[in-house]
Amino acid sequence: MIRLLKPNLIVETGVGEIGMSSSYILAAMGDNDKGHLYSIDPDKFYEIYGYHVGSGIPGELRVRQTIVRDISQTSLEALFKKIGKIDFFLHDGDHRFKTKLFEYETAYKYLNDRGVIMSDDTWDSAFDLFVQKYKISGYSVKYGINDFFSYAYIHK
Repeated sequence: MIRLLKPNLIVETGVGEIGMSSSYILAAMGDNDKGHLYSIDPDKFYEIYGYHVGSGIPGELRVRQTIVRDISQTSLEALFKKIGKIDFFLHDGDHRFKTKLFEYETAYKYLNDRGVIMSDDTWDSAFDLFVQKYKISGYSVKYGINDFFSYAYIHK
């Protein structure tokens, strides 16, 4: 999706200890020679495992990334106010219903007209409620045996 859409500003929540999705996003932005990734994660892994969030992200890819070490509930809105409209949002952080719904709705307010919101782990109704509330017709949800993934193309 990143290689195809060539977004300039991307925000993701949830990097995790390795940073696998961040690495893929950053590699695609490098291929596009375009874009910056803002990643939000509270960096709780250092206290538990002894290494920081995103420890597996290759150093050469990090030039396009800014990591905000906080929870989305206290930092997402402030980040959007600082960077402005975004092209792409990925939820892969705190998978509680209220957090997901908060992130979708907050990202939607700052999403460019042809932006994309994607979400991992859509096993509950938060994503469905979000697309219904905002009358988003261009969306898809993939249901697998052990995973759920969804995305919405936003045309405001």
